[in-house]
Amino acid sequence: MIRFWGGTPLIYIGMDDTDNKTSRGTGRLARAVAAELSKRFPVWGVTRHQLLVDPRVPYTSHNSCNVVHLNVDGDVDLVAIADAAQAVIDAYEACGCSDQKGEWWAWWQ
Repeated sequence: MIRFWGGTPLIYIGMDDTDNKTSRGTGRLARAVAAELSKRFPVWGVTRHQLLVDPRVPYTSHNSCNVVHLNVDGDVDLVAIADAAQAVIDAYEACGCSDQKGEWWAWWQ
């Protein structure tokens, strides 16, 4: 999703359900994705969002999701952003840091 913050468009990359009981959490993965993206794109930050904690809802530890915020100015290569994020996620899976595919998505207008 592209939103405007003081005239600057933002892209939100949401991540959820990327961990298991023995792996690193979604927050660590989101920060790793942000670090990689910051090499090529202006990252505004990473935020954590608390989801419902209820015994009827399965979750790993704290039931939260994370969002990587990118500032973009002018034309942006959404495919390059998606490819860079996916490369980090694939590396996490390959090293055993996560054995679930999880979900991630990006919004823009």
